[in-house]
Amino acid sequence: MARRVTPGRRSTTPSMTEYLNENIQTVADLQSLDSLLESLQKQQELQKQQLREAEEILSKATEASKQHTETVRRRAEAFNEQQNDIDRRLVEVTQSKSSDEATRKFEASMEKLGRLEIAKGYMELLGRVNRISEDTLSVIQWSPNDALSLYSEVRALASSLVSVQVAAEGAAPHLIDYTTKLVGSLKDALQKEYSGKLRAVLEKMKWPSKELQVDDALVRQWADWFELLLRLQEP
Repeated sequence: MARRVTPGRRSTTPSMTEYLNENIQTVADLQSLDSLLESLQKQQELQKQQLREAEEILSKATEASKQHTETVRRRAEAFNEQQNDIDRRLVEVTQSKSSDEATRKFEASMEKLGRLEIAKGYMELLGRVNRISEDTLSVIQWSPNDALSLYSEVRALASSLVSVQVAAEGAAPHLIDYTTKLVGSLKDALQKEYSGKLRAVLEKMKWPSKELQVDDALVRQWADWFELLLRLQEP
């Protein structure tokens, strides 16, 4: 059915032909439109590519999250299995009725073992102290310098026993008392020996008489024994 047009009035809606006639007058206008359409098409393709990349990133992130969750879940299950296996073995070994009871028994056993290890360490140190003390007394006559060195070693071991006792919260104080007395006895023995030798040298020098002899050999002997006595008093 043909549209009726009112005489004397013109339609206010332009047709496509009229739009093209009004806006595209030259070949340059047509080329400009082609460039615009090409630019819009490239933008659309770029947006599509960016959308695909974003979807790919999201997909990878989602997969990584799933894998991490699965890894954590497997580790948790493995830990629980190991813990259950430990609890089961503790119950069997300690002949307990529950894992809590087994844990208490196991901790008590470890505490006893720790005390045994401390006692073993004490006995080993004490054995060394006794051996070195015997060596000190055995060489005191013919090697006074060696005797003094051995005495210093015994004294160092006794000090280490005191340090161990502090770390062990005062365990085995009788051993500390024993070694302290032993070190004191050794020092008395060395002092008695060195003092006796020094006194003998002074007698040979006829000190403190007017006939004092100060030959080189006696002076060296006096200096040696006096030095040993000084070193013995060092802290």
